[in-house]
Amino acid sequence: MLKAKKQRDAFNTAWENLTDSLWVFYHDRDPSSVHQARVAIKRMRAQLLMFQALGDASEMPPAFGKVQKIFKHLGRIRSAQIHLARLEGYAMTKTDYGRKLHYVQTIETRRFADRYHGYAQELKKSFETLEAGFFDLDKVLVADLLRKELRAVDRFFEKSYKYADDLHDIRKKIKNLLYVYPVLPKELRNKLQLNTGYLDQLQEAIGKWHDAHDVLEELRSMGYKEVKVLEALVERRRALREKVYAVAGGG
Repeated sequence: MLKAKKQRDAFNTAWENLTDSLWVFYHDRDPSSVHQARVAIKRMRAQLLMFQALGDASEMPPAFGKVQKIFKHLGRIRSAQIHLARLEGYAMTKTDYGRKLHYVQTIETRRFADRYHGYAQELKKSFETLEAGFFDLDKVLVADLLRKELRAVDRFFEKSYKYADDLHDIRKKIKNLLYVYPVLPKELRNKLQLNTGYLDQLQEAIGKWHDAHDVLEELRSMGYKEVKVLEALVERRRALREKVYAVAGGG
């Protein structure tokens, strides 16, 4: 049996990381705290999806909607941070697009500061509801849920994907497995023998490919004309895609 207390303990740890990171960003504007807050929310979402919704995204508890709203707001800030960092590598932060990103980052940060106390109140109410939603789970049920997710990952790499979003979505599924696995009792982890090293290597390879893909698409959308740079990025994206499938084939 996967006890409700063990689930709550893991959820509470992620929740504390979230509230601490939001406090730090509000007071210090530390960019890394935005990333840490979003990681904490991803961990909580994975736990709620597996332990409360039993793998069915349509059954996610409604109270998580308030958390998701904050996640999206932080996402706008984080996206601007990441894109600006990428543009800096090509000395393009002073372009119209770069200035637009800086404006988005500044405005969304100010909006977050204005809404911080309201967000904190919403989170407090959501926490009480979400924490109460955990219940003891049969270990066989949990094992079956994780095996189902793992089979979906394996099947994905048996055929070529069509769109970049497909590969990005499968990375989310892999990370959900990695977020949930440590919460399981030792007996169940020993039974499942999830190859976390392989899964972490795979999601990391997908992440590097996705970064290269985004950089290329951003530069193209801006009308970037340096042919040699674009050709090098196309080659890098191709090589990283091959790396993803090489890692998947070795799993």
